[in-house]
Amino acid sequence: MSEKNRPHRNLFLAELMIAILFFALCSVICLQLFSHSRMDSRQMQLENAAASRAESAAGIFQSQGIQGLADALDHSSDTDPEQMVVYYDSLWNTTGADTGIYAMSITLSTEDHMESAHISVYDMAEHTSLYELNAAHHIPYTLGDREVYE
Repeated sequence: MSEKNRPHRNLFLAELMIAILFFALCSVICLQLFSHSRMDSRQMQLENAAASRAESAAGIFQSQGIQGLADALDHSSDTDPEQMVVYYDSLWNTTGADTGIYAMSITLSTEDHMESAHISVYDMAEHTSLYELNAAHHIPYTLGDREVYE
């Protein structure tokens, strides 16, 4: 009687092994999906923080111009008046260049009665851009600019 059950027993063991392999494969796929979603979530947090800093700087620039931006930001005192750099630590608090992990670079230009700024936030370790935007500020005409109208 045990000879009759042997093929059924082998078939049952083969089915059990296939079920275990299928379960293991599904587990590996689920773990990969969870790890990728965790990395994507972390990247989105970085991009949101970078966008917040860049849009804040752009808002200050658009309402107050270059001088207002220079007064509001704790930027490095470079000799180049057309470039501002603000360094941030891992918690997005302003810090010095030596301890900075992220940096916001603001390139300024003035043409006619328009001030322009290109704002870029990037990861200094990986040399990757997290967020970029352009902003403009109109310098109002004054009575001294009368020859422009004539």
